[in-house]
Amino acid sequence: MVPVGGRDPATGTIGIADNDRGNSNGTLYNASLAEGMPGSLAKATVSTAGSDPVHSIFFQPENVPSCPACALFHGDYITVGYGSDGHANVAWTDMRQHISDPDLGNGFLQFIEFARK
Repeated sequence: MVPVGGRDPATGTIGIADNDRGNSNGTLYNASLAEGMPGSLAKATVSTAGSDPVHSIFFQPENVPSCPACALFHGDYITVGYGSDGHANVAWTDMRQHISDPDLGNGFLQFIEFARK
């Protein structure tokens, strides 16, 4: 996962969005935003719930007996952009919504999430 960045047009502050497992999330990840000037960034979690890439409904690998429901990827779509008002707008892919469906199976779906900071 490659972090992506943007610059606040009002202050020149830079922002970098990424998916972060942190020290205590295990396999879950949260969307984070680091903001500031080079050499002095403050990081904040912008997602409201952890995303579970390990139990995906649609992104299951083939021929991996040790992890039959592991996701093949996550985080393809993540970005941060600043409005003219200086607020950061972060969008990311997220697998927090759990379903149990007789046709699809039991696991998590992938959707786009958004936060404004």
